[in-house]
Amino acid sequence: RPNQAGGDAGMTIVALSEIAEIQSGIGFPMKYQGLSEGEYPFAKVGDISQAKRKGAHIISTANNYISTEICRKLKAKPFPENTIVFAKIGEAIRNGNKVITAKPMIFDNNVMGVMPNTSKVSPQYLYRYLDSLDFYGLANSTTVPSIRRADVAALGVWLPQIDEQKRIAAILDQADE
Repeated sequence: RPNQAGGDAGMTIVALSEIAEIQSGIGFPMKYQGLSEGEYPFAKVGDISQAKRKGAHIISTANNYISTEICRKLKAKPFPENTIVFAKIGEAIRNGNKVITAKPMIFDNNVMGVMPNTSKVSPQYLYRYLDSLDFYGLANSTTVPSIRRADVAALGVWLPQIDEQKRIAAILDQADE
């Protein structure tokens, strides 16, 4: 059982914001949608759901792509490889679909990403940990549910030593196979 000081368990509980950066996607104007190739996949919530329906926990493609030039025009900041992404608005939150990026990607403004600080946390461990949580409980109770960045940032994460994180993630990956 973890404790705050680490102690014998070698594990602490930390706020997600201490081990990862949290970022939202950007607006995706219709005039840039529909390209099937380009430097960056530009994914939407549906792309995340599609990956999960196929049994994948990674995402590397999308139904839309953009060029580096359009990326600059939109002032888009690509989510790097190993970012855990999920829906942050609407009933899609209830589905609980979370995936991890296999390469730099752009996401629309209905998506939030958690970018692990790899010196503090294994991306695969953090993915597995976050995937075990029901984010719908974080959603505000308005007409259209949404998750606030501050609520995600405040989530407590059980954080064993990095080699133990990798061992746990490997066991869970093997169990999935």
